[in-house]
Amino acid sequence: MCVVSIGVADYLGSILSYVILAIPIFAGVYDDLPPAELSALISRVITCFVVIGQLAGCSPSFHMTL
Repeated sequence: MCVVSIGVADYLGSILSYVILAIPIFAGVYDDLPPAELSALISRVITCFVVIGQLAGCSPSFHMTL
């Protein structure tokens, strides 16, 4: 069951990170960043959301095993 929840959490986490990033990017908040720095920022944020999604997806089964 944890494998399915991790997959769903990964999927939703990546979608959420793209939505959260799209708003300030299209609003022009990051217009002053060079492409390499903008790419690094996007990569860091997506990685953070995926990790948070993995933790959230596995926490119910983790608590059940205690």
